[in-house]
Amino acid sequence: MKNLQRYTVCAATLLTIAVLASACTSTVSRRVSADGVPAEVVFPKMDQAWHKQGISPNGENLKKIQPGMNKQDLYYLLGPPHFREMFSAREWDYIFKFRQGAEEKTCQYKIVFDTNRVARSVYWQPAECGAGYFASDANQ
Repeated sequence: MKNLQRYTVCAATLLTIAVLASACTSTVSRRVSADGVPAEVVFPKMDQAWHKQGISPNGENLKKIQPGMNKQDLYYLLGPPHFREMFSAREWDYIFKFRQGAEEKTCQYKIVFDTNRVARSVYWQPAECGAGYFASDANQ
């Protein structure tokens, strides 16, 4: 009976890990190269975010972001990604809110990592949200 209980607990644990892993994303963009450049940039649907309201990012922190940064530095500057990305994901996606006079503009921000998990490219949607901040050439 003890062996059956151990087997059941083990099987349930493995199933839980598999379900959680499949619920998380490594990339949503298409054909991301080893050096962290997607052939096609795809942003996740904002209604799929766990942090749907987004954040108002610190502009000084955004200006510090550049290729070659590691995930710990980016996490410190921006906080956790707003979608189901795990720490091992090749992309991190955020929802940012920018105040423009009396209006608030919602933007999506994507960081794409190389296979060593180093930031290599950054994209904005819509592209004009990135004015004054680093953006990859394909996004300008």
